[in-house]
Amino acid sequence: MREYVQELEDLLAALIAERSGGAEPDFRARFAAAAAVSAYRTVYLDGARRVFAGEDHEAVAAALASQYARAFDAAQRSIAAL
Repeated sequence: MREYVQELEDLLAALIAERSGGAEPDFRARFAAAAAVSAYRTVYLDGARRVFAGEDHEAVAAALASQYARAFDAAQRSIAAL
C-alpha cells in the first residue's frame, strides 16, 4: 500500500510540476501532491471507519462532501504558505 501511495504522489507531483512549467518536481510540487493524497486518504478512511463502526452509510456518504472540501481547503492553505 505504501508503494502505491508513493507512486501516486510521485505521479501527481510530476503533473503539478509540468503544469507549473517545471521539468522536475520541486519541493512545492511534492508537498502539494502529498497534501492532496493525504487529504483524500484521511477522509476516505474516516468514512470507511464510520461505516464499519455501524453508522448509516447514507449519512456517512452525505457528510463526505463537506469533509473533502474542508480537507482540500486545509491542504490548499498549507501549500499557499510555502
